[in-house]
Amino acid sequence: MPDQLIGSLVSTIIHFNSCSITVSIWSILIASILFGILLSGNYFFFNKFREARMRTHSQDCLKARKLYIRREKSTQRNEGQRKKSITLSSKWTRTISNSPKSTRKVESEVLSIAGSTYCQDEIVSVMASGSPLQERNLEERIDRPMTEEEFMLSMKKVIEFITDNYRNPEKFPVSPETRPNDIFNQLPQKAPENPEKFDLVWNDFHEIIMRGCIQWQHPRFHAFFPCGRSYPDILAETLISSLGTVGITWAANPAITELDASMVNWLGRALGIPETFLFRGLDTCQSEGGGWLADTASDAIFCAIMAARHCKVEEELSKMSELEEDENMTASNRHTSKKHDRRAEIISKLVAYGSFEHHSSFEKACKMACVCCHPVEVYEDDDWGMRREVVEEAMEEDVKRGLIPFYLHIALGTTSTASSDHLAELTPMKEKYGVWIHVDAAYAGSAWVVEKYRNNAGIEHADSININLHKFFLTSASVTPFWTRHQKKYKDFFRVDPAYLKKKNGGNDLRNWGVQLTRRFKALKVYMLLRVYGINGMRAYVERMIGMTEYMESLLIKLPNIRKFGQTNYGLFCVQYHEEGMSEEQVNATTSHLCEFINNSHKMFFTHSNVRGHDIIRVAVTLERSTKKDVEKSVDLFSQLVDEFKKKKADDGNFLKTESSSSSIDSLVNEEYTVIDDPSHSVAV
Repeated sequence: MPDQLIGSLVSTIIHFNSCSITVSIWSILIASILFGILLSGNYFFFNKFREARMRTHSQDCLKARKLYIRREKSTQRNEGQRKKSITLSSKWTRTISNSPKSTRKVESEVLSIAGSTYCQDEIVSVMASGSPLQERNLEERIDRPMTEEEFMLSMKKVIEFITDNYRNPEKFPVSPETRPNDIFNQLPQKAPENPEKFDLVWNDFHEIIMRGCIQWQHPRFHAFFPCGRSYPDILAETLISSLGTVGITWAANPAITELDASMVNWLGRALGIPETFLFRGLDTCQSEGGGWLADTASDAIFCAIMAARHCKVEEELSKMSELEEDENMTASNRHTSKKHDRRAEIISKLVAYGSFEHHSSFEKACKMACVCCHPVEVYEDDDWGMRREVVEEAMEEDVKRGLIPFYLHIALGTTSTASSDHLAELTPMKEKYGVWIHVDAAYAGSAWVVEKYRNNAGIEHADSININLHKFFLTSASVTPFWTRHQKKYKDFFRVDPAYLKKKNGGNDLRNWGVQLTRRFKALKVYMLLRVYGINGMRAYVERMIGMTEYMESLLIKLPNIRKFGQTNYGLFCVQYHEEGMSEEQVNATTSHLCEFINNSHKMFFTHSNVRGHDIIRVAVTLERSTKKDVEKSVDLFSQLVDEFKKKKADDGNFLKTESSSSSIDSLVNEEYTVIDDPSHSVAV
């Protein structure tokens, strides 16, 4: 009995304790949940409170901005206002630096509100370094002229300048009122001894450099050609400078070499260049065709002439079976060989052919190559394009005189009128006379991204091609793709292999594609542009620019005393000033003076040119974002300036003076091509 009572008592106690433990566990769990809910609520309301504070401080920031703008506009700003502005911006930066991640979304909201402000400068510096920039002494600045934080602030100013220029292209006058040497004389005679703050440099950039710039990206700029500018190109230029790399050889930077080759192919296929001019296969060195990204058309044309000269000289030497190369010939004594003497003789007989309307770079390249330059006549009935019968007649005459035709220069998009030589009928001359045919499509080539503008039938028979991407293709100067069907023959002339540059890896060294050894990372500009815009984006841009020019032409030629000259080609047309009863000489003088009068007004800017004795004004729409409203404003302003010109001409009898104008290549027209022994005098210029 006592045992049973004791057992029953123990069981009761155990059951009671078990229930107590269960109740305690549930109590703790419920308390934890309630505490969590309470904590979350506090955190939510705390964040809302912080966001409210952030927005309040954004208003303080805007006040600081207004104060800062007033300081910029007024030189009479008192010290109290300055301190107030700094206090407000400092309060804002402390809020930003202490804000939790959950409120970072407010930062971007406020930054977008604040815009380009004084306090935003400090926000950026705080985000970059965690604290406002500290003033550094001279010794520290000599040791490190610009810190990362200072670079970020400076870069921000540059970015704001760039985007502001995009949004407000009329911010600066289209042309400056400056004279030769004005800028030169404003600058110090020597560089500063000690590091200067970027703010001082930036101020001089605005006050001196920008005041002397012609604004190519201006709605009233209608000269030269549409010069490229785009955000992807700007980003690429920044990255190129930041990498600080040089593509001397493939081993120096494989990416420069291989991206260059890839972009040659990308561009070739986008523009309809035949596959025989592109890199084919897996090894670029083994491809029959190929190319590179040169700097300018002048470089590309010179390289084409030098490669053509080398091929023709070797061809002529191979015909001289009696010439056996001397034994034991080395690089140091090669100049004493029999073949060396004969090379000079052959070079003195070589003749390159082009037209009077070709770019001056053709003439200059002939001078540098020490070969004769034979320009041929072109006619208005052919839209100033070169015809086969005229070229063939010139070649036949030279062959009879013992000269050797070796190079034919064909332009698609001439400088003055954007006319094109008749390519299809000229290319068969390659087989008949054994000449190297180079197609200079510097202006027209970029428009080939739109298929209807490809007037290049017969281009598959050419030996080399060049195009300027900084005309019509939204890359800033200068990028010039060059293609050839004969990679090995072309590179033989430029190949030099000192020990420090010899290939040990089989890479396609860019140094063997031209004169220069050092190469910039130009392919990155093309890569970023094509990736961001796409082929369709480039097509839309070209179509829009040509459409805007055609619209401007339709309005301009309706003005009194303005008559069109020649045809409209690739977004370029030409006009002359004409009054009834004027002689051709008077038309030329008046047109030339009108262009000068308009340019001197600094309200618009045009290019004057001369086509076989005809003075003209070239007109193009160059601003990427031009609208019909911009074009109409240009035509209205042009009409006003023409009226002012007519009034001044009528009031002042001596206003116009007849001047004869001619292209530089005209000096070649009556030149005799005399075969002489000294190759240094073999250029007929």
